[in-house]
Amino acid sequence: MALIDSILQGKMRPLVAILLGAFIPLSLAPFNLYPLSIISLIGLHYLWRNASAKNAAYSGWLFGLGMYGAGVSWIYVSIHDFAYTPAITSAITTLAFVAGLALLLALQGFLYGHFKLQRYHLLTFPALWVLFEWIRSWLLTGFPWLYVGYGMIDTPLSEFAPLFGVFGVSLATCFCASLIYRIASTNNKRLPAAAAFIGLAIICVGLPYIDWVKLSTDKPLKVSLIQGNIAQELKWNLDQQPIIMGLYREKTQQNWDSDLIIWPEAAIPAYLHEISDYIEPLSKAAKNNNTTLITGIPYLEYNPQGEIIYFNSMIAIGNGTGIYHKQKLVPFGEFIPLQDQIRGMLPFLDLPMSSFTRGLSTQKNLTAANLNIAPFVCYEILYPDFVASRSQNADLLITISNDAWFGRSIGPDQHFEMARMRALELGKPLLRSTNNGITAHIDHKGKVVVQAPSYEVFTLTSEVNLTHGKTPYSRWGSTPIISLCVLLLGCGLVFARKQNPRNENAIQTQ
Repeated sequence: MALIDSILQGKMRPLVAILLGAFIPLSLAPFNLYPLSIISLIGLHYLWRNASAKNAAYSGWLFGLGMYGAGVSWIYVSIHDFAYTPAITSAITTLAFVAGLALLLALQGFLYGHFKLQRYHLLTFPALWVLFEWIRSWLLTGFPWLYVGYGMIDTPLSEFAPLFGVFGVSLATCFCASLIYRIASTNNKRLPAAAAFIGLAIICVGLPYIDWVKLSTDKPLKVSLIQGNIAQELKWNLDQQPIIMGLYREKTQQNWDSDLIIWPEAAIPAYLHEISDYIEPLSKAAKNNNTTLITGIPYLEYNPQGEIIYFNSMIAIGNGTGIYHKQKLVPFGEFIPLQDQIRGMLPFLDLPMSSFTRGLSTQKNLTAANLNIAPFVCYEILYPDFVASRSQNADLLITISNDAWFGRSIGPDQHFEMARMRALELGKPLLRSTNNGITAHIDHKGKVVVQAPSYEVFTLTSEVNLTHGKTPYSRWGSTPIISLCVLLLGCGLVFARKQNPRNENAIQTQ
């Protein structure tokens, strides 16, 4: 431990902090080196060991710089490659975004050091980490990306997801890191920490034997997911519109024997009212074949003031009904904050379909035959509580996306991993239809049943087994786990304050 402390207190400390932060995205898809998240969190314990509020904030910011710099590099791809922004401007914009997000890790470190939470790190470190993950899910509309729990989707720790959601998996991951840190850094109380670690392992072994939901005995649902693989630079070219429409029509006509056919987000680059002569025959044919077609499509209408408003929508036609307008919009991608003041400053602020309006929270789900379908457009699937709230009475989860904006970066893999976690949390199958990948059928355990190859035109056909019942997370959302974290952090604060003030500068790891 003396060697580790000497490294972290020396000139290498800033570099080590950045590298430790970069370990977090390496633990996620597509790398899936999940032990690195625990190593990263153990390293953060050492960085914040005996640290003042100022030093903990600085090292926390550097940690966040590494985490977001490596983890959301796809933002540069979106801005530069597809929004045609100059390389230097794209780099500066991405760096500013990353540096701003890292401020939350700086605040986390400041609080940890200021209140001397190192004293009771087994309580405070996991709780504080998860609370800040939760804050990132709603602050300034939210950016719920790079949660450490996602990296555990294929490990025994994922068994906490049906109970407490991804935040519960994150809490378990942080607790593992804190226990290992305790065992490695203290000369006493190692036995209780080791016993707690073994206890956690036993719980993980036992949880899979609990069936939170039951598989339906009804006939499986036959589904076809059509992946058009339309190049992003061609998608909004008017000359390409007939080709795109013809491709989706042809692929659909080949799959009328499916119960459900799904196209991706904004599959047809035109507003719904502009292509009624295209949609109506498809709807009639789908109904004649006892099939439902669900697709993403832009939609416009007039508000009470007579102004045109635009929506990023999903519709069900044929043997299904309903229209859903996306609620969770991407800042600077689908709407521009303070757009009257800043629109036109950068090319990516004037992209097609960048002036959408949020849909109402009171919208109903879609229907397909007698099924209640919870629809989510792209970014929406990242919000755990939002998805849980809209899926209360749903039989099936559907998410559509156009991840072509990410290019061949790590973005689509991260996005897909998060969608898998939603299925596991709620115990419901999930169908994901995308423009160029990752299109897949995910079962109620979060496992990939079948997946289409990315970056090619493909029709993915599968049979879906529905489920009955609700997981604990489906019933209560994140309220129990966030309440637990507040309680743990509160206990840590109370215990820390009871310490002799004269010993504030001589913190000993408990």
